[in-house]
Amino acid sequence: MIAALIAAAGFLLIPILMTINSRFAIVDKQLTMLEESGAVTDPIDVSNLMTRVVVLSEKLAAKSPTTPTGYIVIIRRNNPGGIQFSGFTMENSANAQTIKVTGMSSSRERLQQFVAMLAKDEAIEKVDSPVSNYVKSNNGPFVITVIFKPHE
Repeated sequence: MIAALIAAAGFLLIPILMTINSRFAIVDKQLTMLEESGAVTDPIDVSNLMTRVVVLSEKLAAKSPTTPTGYIVIIRRNNPGGIQFSGFTMENSANAQTIKVTGMSSSRERLQQFVAMLAKDEAIEKVDSPVSNYVKSNNGPFVITVIFKPHE
């Protein structure tokens, strides 16, 4: 029984070794081709190529700036319920994105909760909600200014 298990393990090991060998052969062929073309002359060139690949992959994976729709999504995801949006006005400055949000709130408490949730969001730097937003206790209109953190 044990001999059969050892034989099966050995049999399964053969494809793994063949895969490793074929990958080594592919890399070896690519290095040979680069050496023949003059792109690689010694091991230092290989490390330079690897450094370039790392830098290029970091640039390609760099975080892109948030789109206008992305800002609106951030604002909407902080809605605790009872908030209806009627408009978003965007002002783009050199270092931060500012959005003026207008809408209706079912109650003062819901509006206060909404403003508090926005203020806690890690993408938002500041939330301005004037006192006039809290005049009506129910179904009151509001205007909030949301300033997002600048992009790095």
